[in-house]
Amino acid sequence: MEFVMSSVDLEQSFASQKACLEARLVILSMSVENVEKLARLNLQGFKSIVAGNQTIAAGALSAIYPKELLALQAEQAKHSVQRAKSHWRTVYEIISGSLAEITGTVETQFKRNQYDWQVFIDNLAKNPPPGREAAVSI
Repeated sequence: MEFVMSSVDLEQSFASQKACLEARLVILSMSVENVEKLARLNLQGFKSIVAGNQTIAAGALSAIYPKELLALQAEQAKHSVQRAKSHWRTVYEIISGSLAEITGTVETQFKRNQYDWQVFIDNLAKNPPPGREAAVSI
């Protein structure tokens, strides 16, 4: 005997596959957005570093006494630490937000798949294919 799926089962299967594909595309889209955010952040950081180096170079050329140069370097080091802390705080926010979004999408899709499989099994139990009653009754 041959097992033939009903059109309802096929439609449910196609709908489930479509939902999985859509969820994957949503996750991919979120990932690309977050990569763009990180790239923008890194570009801003690079611009900030270049501007800081220009300030140091201009200050070094205009410094008359070594104390002035040392004070300028100390001030720039302090600003560099603050910029680095700010940069990594923003990276953390981007990554944690991305993780929360992706986790939510994956959990929703998992629950949907779990429900779809349960419906499929229930339908199979209610309408077993001929000769398969013993296997489904377990």
